Amino acid sequence: MLERFNKKIKYSWLITIIPLFFLVHNIEEAYTTYVWLLHNFFSLPEFAIKLIPDNVVYDDVKRIIYIGLFLSSLIPLAVIYFSVKYNHNPKILPLVFVINWILIINILQDIVLYIYFKKYTPGVLSTLILNLPFAAYLFYRTTHDKITTKNYLIRLLPLSIILYFIILGFLLFSSYVLQIMTH
Repeated sequence: MLERFNKKIKYSWLITIIPLFFLVHNIEEAYTTYVWLLHNFFSLPEFAIKLIPDNVVYDDVKRIIYIGLFLSSLIPLAVIYFSVKYNHNPKILPLVFVINWILIINILQDIVLYIYFKKYTPGVLSTLILNLPFAAYLFYRTTHDKITTKNYLIRLLPLSIILYFIILGFLLFSSYVLQIMTH
């Protein structure tokens, strides 16, 4: 059955829809994170509470969340845009694989948060229903169609983890700065 499915869906189309999964996930987080934080702020670990400055009010947090989610949707969109523009050039494909790894890292983060809090956390539904099956299938197709090897994908994982935290830091910083500028 999977072979029939593989024949019907082109690999290039799979790459093209990656930003859609980030967007759906970010929309779920945009609608739920603010309310979730209002109800669970003091359940956060102490180090996370200390990251939020004392003078930030809840409306500022909402704006920071929206800006961060918007920016985090633009990054995969830009990578995929250039991948499609240059006809899935093999020089750009490693960036696509890194984007998929970042999607998987975010999936793991959402699952760990769900387990830690023992209740719904923002993003966990789209993670389990959409992103996890898609990211796993994309890597399956990448190796099945001999686009690259499993070893190459695994070698990209450390770079992806580093980039994930750099991007996360950039998003938090830029969201905070943009929020200050609009105040």
